[in-house]
Amino acid sequence: MKKILVDLGKLKDLNSGLGQVSLNFGHELSRESRSTNLSLHFLVPRSFVGEFEETNIHYVNLSLIRRWFPALNNEYALWHAVHQDSGYMPPAGTPYLLTIHDLNFMYEKSKEKANKRRALLQRKIDRALHVTFISQFAKNEALKFVDLKGKTSSIIYNGVKTPSKKKMRKPSWIPSRDFLFAIGVVRPKKNFHVLVEMMSRPELADYSLVIAGNDDHTYAREIMEAIALHNLEDRVVLTGSIEEEEKNYFYHHCSAFVFPSLYEGFGLPVIEAMLCGKPVFSSNHTSLPEIGGDKAFYWNSFEPTHMAEVFARGMATYHKNPQTFEKELKEYASRFSWKTNTMAYVRLYESIVYSR
Repeated sequence: MKKILVDLGKLKDLNSGLGQVSLNFGHELSRESRSTNLSLHFLVPRSFVGEFEETNIHYVNLSLIRRWFPALNNEYALWHAVHQDSGYMPPAGTPYLLTIHDLNFMYEKSKEKANKRRALLQRKIDRALHVTFISQFAKNEALKFVDLKGKTSSIIYNGVKTPSKKKMRKPSWIPSRDFLFAIGVVRPKKNFHVLVEMMSRPELADYSLVIAGNDDHTYAREIMEAIALHNLEDRVVLTGSIEEEEKNYFYHHCSAFVFPSLYEGFGLPVIEAMLCGKPVFSSNHTSLPEIGGDKAFYWNSFEPTHMAEVFARGMATYHKNPQTFEKELKEYASRFSWKTNTMAYVRLYESIVYSR
């Protein structure tokens, strides 16, 4: 059996987006191992040895020795880095599969730091046999900043896990009226402040707004100032970071999901909300129209009157036949499953190792 090393090292940061990707990918891939003749080896923190369901999964511990001496990693027919930021590499001669999620750093970092990150990513691409991207947008962004040098590539969308109703906990504070929900790190790229201005419009008078996510950035203070400026303290709240069970509650109990983000490599919350049957209102930037398709409502600008009008029209459409609308949302969003994702990777693994 051909040995495949799957780098799940980001499990050490389990609460990060890539940590959750690694966890869900690992669980589903372990289940898919029953239907393949590949020998799967997971590179994981020591505390995750034995985490995955199938007994035929092999574990390799993260270690500084493996990181600094790649020659020790020489027993694999294929090495898959499930994201571009891993510090681990296979030795020369081992086929290398690289998954690129985004190039956010080109916009978020200083020019010097961004160029260093880009140079490191370029070296990984140069080393790769094949490159996968989580969206067409992510690939288009890569083509702006790095050179694929004719490497074969493919688009494999992320899987998305349905927010669980069974693992749901009512937060200590919830709005007393119907509410809209937004979630993400509270940073300028998420553009949450425009939601505050939208909430001041008369079309939104019957709704509250919950914005959840890490709020230790100065941008959170800007949002709080906007809330005070519009006298919305009783209708708009920043919760700070919330736990998974609380997130599930907000998804299942909100009236709609709102996401004015300026930059997304994929836009996972859009699909999470759709899996709960919730109307989604999104910016039309970056990957979001690709991921939301024709099942989301899009803002063409962030002018408050336009945003409120799009919201009012969208909710009117939803309320004409909510059961059918919810059914269509769930059916569409179910395409972005971890099973679909991992099956695509298994096929790719097999095509690489058995065609050489």
